[in-house]
Amino acid sequence: MFHHSAICLSRSSLSSLIVLLEDFSSGVLDPNIWQHEIALGGFGNGEFSMTTSDAENSFIKDGALYIKPTLQDQALIDTDNLLDLGSACTYTSFSDCVATTNTTNGTIVNPVKSARLSTKAGASIKYGRVEVVAKMPVGDWMWPAIWMLPVNSTYGIWPKSGEIDIAESVSYRTFTLPR
Repeated sequence: MFHHSAICLSRSSLSSLIVLLEDFSSGVLDPNIWQHEIALGGFGNGEFSMTTSDAENSFIKDGALYIKPTLQDQALIDTDNLLDLGSACTYTSFSDCVATTNTTNGTIVNPVKSARLSTKAGASIKYGRVEVVAKMPVGDWMWPAIWMLPVNSTYGIWPKSGEIDIAESVSYRTFTLPR
């Protein structure tokens, strides 16, 4: 849950220029600033979730942005299926936009749905200060993160062009390492 975030450019130690101040009080995400990234290809690190723009996965309530994971439709996992995001997919690679369940070879459509939001098109900084107030979720197999990624992939796709982690947390409540 994100209560508010601010992206500030510092001109000096005494003043700053605010590039984005978001307190979610309007009740909606400004589409000129916030874009949902819709895909199911694992985002370069094998994430086992697909991201949607569905209201069940991201919504604003009481002045806070919620990003909530939900389970995939069980029929898409239990039976042979093709999930094609088509024009809704915000990525260009076939593997980011299409997934299959094949009961013969054991592949399945990503079993979790969540949301991934970007401000690439609406707010960016080169130098400055970023402040975020967020409550990270707790639960099995959760990996919430707040990242700063480049607007342009000058040196290649992630992670070649860089990443700054503002917050990242792994939660395995019931997972224990063997001794």
